Amino acid sequence: MAQFITTEKHAGYAVITIAKEPVNSFDAAMWAALHAALKAVEADSSMNGVIICSGLQRDVFTAGNDLKELYAPMTSPQQYRTFWEAQSLLLCDLLRSRLATVAAIRGACPA
Repeated sequence: MAQFITTEKHAGYAVITIAKEPVNSFDAAMWAALHAALKAVEADSSMNGVIICSGLQRDVFTAGNDLKELYAPMTSPQQYRTFWEAQSLLLCDLLRSRLATVAAIRGACPA
């Protein structure tokens, strides 16, 4: 799993922390890493919930999608497709998850 995603399990719930400087921008790797973390928590039958939070020192939850992944001159059709597939897989699985989910937003979250 990518170094910017960590998971801590507690009694019945897990905390997934995202810490990708400078503003937790989501590229395809971040979406895939968050998806893997969610699936790992779901696979543990002792887990009933998950809290997703920022591990940045500044008051920023996330700036949203990484524009470098979406700006045509800086990407390729394959990378563009990979990005949207990774995002869609995570969001669909999060929607269908058996886990109670919380986004612990501290600070900016404009997107």
